[in-house]
Amino acid sequence: MPPEERREMALSAREVPRDALKEGKSVTRLLVLAIAPLLLLATAPAKAQIWFDTHSQGDWVGRDRGCSQGPSPDPNMCNGKFLGKVAVCWMSRPTDECGGATTWCKYKTVDINTPQDGSFPGEIYQCGR
Repeated sequence: MPPEERREMALSAREVPRDALKEGKSVTRLLVLAIAPLLLLATAPAKAQIWFDTHSQGDWVGRDRGCSQGPSPDPNMCNGKFLGKVAVCWMSRPTDECGGATTWCKYKTVDINTPQDGSFPGEIYQCGR
């Protein structure tokens, strides 16, 4: 760019009226006010996942991802990664699984619509919101 054009640009930038600067500030404020609620929504915690009792019994062979002792599923085993997946819980099923517990739950990598093929029906829970 030739020096004359650069000089003209510098002069015109200095001649910006103060009202234009005030308008720029109010536009910035408006943008901040418009964007702030969207940022709050984007950073709000997602609704927590919980285990829902399906009030049905069933079992699936294999496709296990873990177990826990006790009569109901561990809340920590239901998260966004496992939405829709199931847990099967038994009130009195002695085995050598899950530390030898008789009351325990097994977490499956299947969802409620997967055809059942197990032979030890227990209470089915589903991870959801």
